[in-house]
Amino acid sequence: MKKNKLAPVILAVDDNLKNFQVIGSMLKGWGYRAVMAQSGSQCLDYLKDNIPDMILMDVLMPGLNGYDTSAAVKTSMKNRRHDVTIFESEFKFAKRLSQQFIVCCIDIYNLKQINDTHGHEPGDILIKKVVETIK
Repeated sequence: MKKNKLAPVILAVDDNLKNFQVIGSMLKGWGYRAVMAQSGSQCLDYLKDNIPDMILMDVLMPGLNGYDTSAAVKTSMKNRRHDVTIFESEFKFAKRLSQQFIVCCIDIYNLKQINDTHGHEPGDILIKKVVETIK
């Protein structure tokens, strides 16, 4: 398969070599550019200079686990600058076409804690309430 530089980049983070190989093969077969990291630390090192379109993260890894790695990714300045770049680009595009532009960013990072404490039903109710409020 010819390498497509415009294909979306997916960073897969997994410490299990077998999973690593299967995921990489599947992503490449679906037309994505797969980038692999074997630890949370390798993931963070990659993100210092690169911004993938998506990250697939194993949760249970030695050292920096998936939850801690995700938290570090979420708070990284590089990630925030990328969000601003996307926002600016989309805003300019909408302005050029004289279209409305609506931004909605909801952080449900602590939803897992709600689900763990109260069960999934209250978490689902919370999500529905947020959506109803936005409408």
